[in-house]
This record gives sequence, structure tokens and C-alpha cells, in this order.
Amino acid sequence: MRATLEDATGKKRRISIYGRTRKDVVAKHAAMKAEESAGILAAPNRHTMETYLTAWLEHVQQELKPTSHQSYKYLVDKHLVPRIGEVQLLKLAPLHVEGMVTSMLRDGLSPRTAGYARAVLRRALQQALRWGLVGRNVAQNVAPPRKEHHEMQAWTPEQAVKFLDVARADDLYPVFYLALMTGMRRGELLGLRWQDVDEKDNKLYIRQNLVIVGNRPQFIEPKTARSKRNLHVAPETIRILQEHRSHVEAMRLKARDRWQEFDLVFPSSVGTPLGTYTLNRTWWGLIEKAELPRIRFHDLRHTYASLALAQKISPKVVSERLGHANVAFTLQTYAHVYEEEHRAAALDSTQLFKSTRHETEKQTTSAAKPKRKKAS
Repeated sequence: MRATLEDATGKKRRISIYGRTRKDVVAKHAAMKAEESAGILAAPNRHTMETYLTAWLEHVQQELKPTSHQSYKYLVDKHLVPRIGEVQLLKLAPLHVEGMVTSMLRDGLSPRTAGYARAVLRRALQQALRWGLVGRNVAQNVAPPRKEHHEMQAWTPEQAVKFLDVARADDLYPVFYLALMTGMRRGELLGLRWQDVDEKDNKLYIRQNLVIVGNRPQFIEPKTARSKRNLHVAPETIRILQEHRSHVEAMRLKARDRWQEFDLVFPSSVGTPLGTYTLNRTWWGLIEKAELPRIRFHDLRHTYASLALAQKISPKVVSERLGHANVAFTLQTYAHVYEEEHRAAALDSTQLFKSTRHETEKQTTSAAKPKRKKAS
């Protein structure tokens, strides 16, 4: 099918639209007309990857969460455009995508980052395919780089206790305590509100995350239904939060007119969301003071999961408390916890057939016993 469309420069151009069926072609034509009216579409042969990716980012902005769009834009600006930006959209080949991934790895970027860049490019080209700007998605023909396996970082029970003992005198102690007792993410902790704390039933409701977009804090809903969850906590946890509430009230009175009310459990000194810089500075300082192995704040989540599974808490329960997509992911992530069970499963023939041999011997002994004659 041939169609006349107006590109971003205002020029009329004739283009060809292809599809497996007439219905596909008509759908693509309708989509192109919609993009034409929005001023996004330009002639395919005039697009470089830089101009196309710029238009695509603008188009996809309404579909993405702010944090996702920010990470997409960062990858496009810092990695995709510098490596393939000058290539024409129609001439982009799998070899260009391979070269981009190889270049990122050669520059010292992780396979995960390179793979993410390929995934973003693949999504962008899939939209170009729907718009009829390309005949195929060349990124689909390039395999993602093999991810490196990183050993899980987590503290032992003794190390966790030592950290809490050292952190007890700090104003942010409740943040670290809650992270270790629940496995909540940093954004979930900093986004927690007093209205989300049920003191009567000893429960916390995870309803929002604090994220940083363009150096500004924003509150967003959890990504998935699994992440939006309720957590039972111990009475001791509620008691610590109640004591912390008195501290927050003292900060509010001290700030007076400068206080901005967000109902946050862990606010800054003026009520606004607590900055990650402040949290991290305190975190690293306390680790150094406690003379413990340096782990990330996020690794408190791993520590909780490892300790909970080691205490024989059901993997299903731990998975739901962490907000994981499924139990299989939890078991795969924390497989190291079951090392002792794997050792115990390494049985020799005597142990493995013990119950069977015992039953056989029992039957043999029973058969060998002489039968008593009934008294006449």
C-alpha cells in the first residue's frame, strides 16, 4: 500500500506500507496518520538513529513510569547515540547492534548494562516496525551478553546484631532496623507513611515508593501487584516505630513554619522526603564504626531473606514478604541458604536404603519365627 504523509519538516512524502494481511496494512496506515498529526513521524530515509530515538522517547514518555523513562533516556543519550546515532534507521543492521554491545563491554560496562541497552533498542525498533518505518527489528537477531554471576552479599546473624547495637543511638536506627526485620526496599522504607502503619494489628502497608527523577523526589505506586503488599511485623517493631514517632514530632515542632507535611515515617528535618545522600552517609559511617564488611544498603534485604530462610520460614512466605514475582525467583536467588540441606542429601547406600533394608529384615525375621500351635 502506498500513502502520502507529512513529515516533521512539513514536506509531503510517498511511502510504502507493508504487512502480512490487508488488515495489518490498514492498521499501520492508521497509526502513521495518528503520528503524523502529532508531528512525530518523519520520512524513514531521513531518519538517523539519533533523530528516531529522540522522537521515540517523546512518544513513549506517557507509557512509562518516570524512573523507567529516565533510565531509557540516560541509556539513549550516554550509550546508544554515541555508538549508533549516525547510522540511518533503514540501514541499521544486526552487526551495528553487535558492535554497540561489544563497545560497551570493552569500555568496562557490565553485561547487565549492555544487555539493558540492547533491550531498550529492541523496544524502540519494535515501535518503528509498528509504524512501518523499518521492515524488521534487527535487535531481535542479536543475543544479549552473558550475565556475570555475582556472589550474594549478606551479613551473618552475629554481624547483623553487632550493626544494630552500634546503630541504636542514631536517629536513623529505625530505618535500618525495619530493613533488617522486613526486607523492605529503600524506596519502600522512605515512602512509608504513618497512615500505612497499623499499630492495632501489627501490620505495615506498602502503598508507595520514593524514587528520584531528575534529582527530584517523587512518590510512585509499586511496580507490580506483588510489590503492593501487607507485612505482619513483631510487636517490638511497632514499639520502635512508636518511639520514633515522638522523635518526628519533636523535629516538626523545631522546624515550625519550615515543616512540610507528607505524613512520612522517615522524613527529613523539615518533613520532606529523606535524601538518599543523608541515608547513605549514615549507613557507611555506621558500618565503619562497627568494623563490619562493607555491603550496600540494599543488601540488608538480602540479609533478611537469607536469615529468614535459614530459620526454616516457608519460601512462599518469604517470597510474598519480599514482593517477588514468584517463589521460584526467591529460591533461585537464595539457593546458597540451602547448602547444608544439599550436603545432607548426599547419602550413601546405607543411609539411602536404610528404611527399605529395615523393612526387609523385619519381614525376614517374622517369616523365620516358628508358628505356635493352637491349644486343643
